[in-house]
Amino acid sequence: MRRSLLLLLVVIGLGWLFASASFASASGTGDSEAMVDEGSWYSRVEWPHDGHPVESSTFVVYGDRSSPDARREVAEVAEGLWAGLLDEFSVDASMLRMPDSQDKVHIYAYRDYYPQDWGMRAYYAGVVMWSPDHPQRPTDVDYYGPVLEHELVHVLESLLKGRDGGDPEMTDVWFSEGLAEAVVGGTAGGAVRSLHQMNGLTAEYGEVSPVSFKRDSQVTVPGAGFNFNYPMYQLATEYLLDADGASSTLNDARDLFLAMGNGASFQEAFNATIDIDLDEYEEAFYPLMDGYLPEYRTPLFSPIGYALFALAVFGTLVVVLAANARHVRRAAHNVVSHDAPRGGSGRLFRSEAIVSAGLALAFFLGIMFVVGTSSGLNNEMRGSDRATGYLILILYLGATTAVLILAQRLNSRQSRTAHLVFPGVIVATVITFGLLALVI
Repeated sequence: MRRSLLLLLVVIGLGWLFASASFASASGTGDSEAMVDEGSWYSRVEWPHDGHPVESSTFVVYGDRSSPDARREVAEVAEGLWAGLLDEFSVDASMLRMPDSQDKVHIYAYRDYYPQDWGMRAYYAGVVMWSPDHPQRPTDVDYYGPVLEHELVHVLESLLKGRDGGDPEMTDVWFSEGLAEAVVGGTAGGAVRSLHQMNGLTAEYGEVSPVSFKRDSQVTVPGAGFNFNYPMYQLATEYLLDADGASSTLNDARDLFLAMGNGASFQEAFNATIDIDLDEYEEAFYPLMDGYLPEYRTPLFSPIGYALFALAVFGTLVVVLAANARHVRRAAHNVVSHDAPRGGSGRLFRSEAIVSAGLALAFFLGIMFVVGTSSGLNNEMRGSDRATGYLILILYLGATTAVLILAQRLNSRQSRTAHLVFPGVIVATVITFGLLALVI
């Protein structure tokens, strides 16, 4: 009995040792000789890799315990984003200044680490990012893709500036981060799209010009970096790149970095390539934004909001009048010939006077819709958003018309559900308000 018990304990002990060794080997932390303790990313974090990178035409993807499939996914996503950036900035390979020790951009995709204050970080010719199979980070490419693209904009900046002959002067943080956010469309606290939104931020964090921030160390208020600085950096850069702003382009930003790579300071390069003086821009930032941003982000109390209300009433009147065409013609004849009103037999209108007033109101609201929509879309939406805005309005018109036609058919059958016409239009209008709020 004792011998059997001793044998059982020995077997359990050996099994435990074997399982521990297997787990340590699989995690990459128990066998130090299996991990390579070096990498270009050591300028940011000293994390070893497993020695099994995945390569693509532009990238080498390293990792700790991230899977080969996850690394291949990173390489594929990064290739697509990189090609898009080179096209947007009109960059060819001859403009890029790679480090002497690299011929490809390095990416370290981590799985076993979980830094609390950042998720991805760029450096000269490389990126540290979480792996798509990270157990605690978002693994959907729709989430990590924009963040990776943001960091790749920084990589492109570093390669355009290069490190030949020593490090060039650093780019002011507002422009470096603002450019990355502008290209991606925003990854932080939300793009600033109205004076109302901007004033809310300045009321909480102070009316300090974002153009005054040269280094990250100047951001000292807790939470300001994500909620105030990055959105305001993005706004400051978007103004420079907008035809309604300073009318500069991404090609100008490319030339700015190339000039810095040739020894110019950021201010010298900025003034030589961007169509506004840097000091003047810092001082006049808020007055410029007063003339650049719309007052409200929501279209509810704007020309678009009024136009949508007009369209709702206009559509209702047109369909009702069309459904009572005979009565409308008689009313119009009586009004034109100054005949005395004779009570009509229309289903919804009972007098020529009401019909005539309805026709006049429909015409007025139709004009209001055309003028309001044109003014709203042109003044309250950026150029890239106008097409989306018009598409939403077209869909709204189609949905409203469908609701009205359905209601008229129900009315002709003397169905009480015909009264859904007004709630239906209201629902369509509310949905449209919400959709427009996303693009304004």
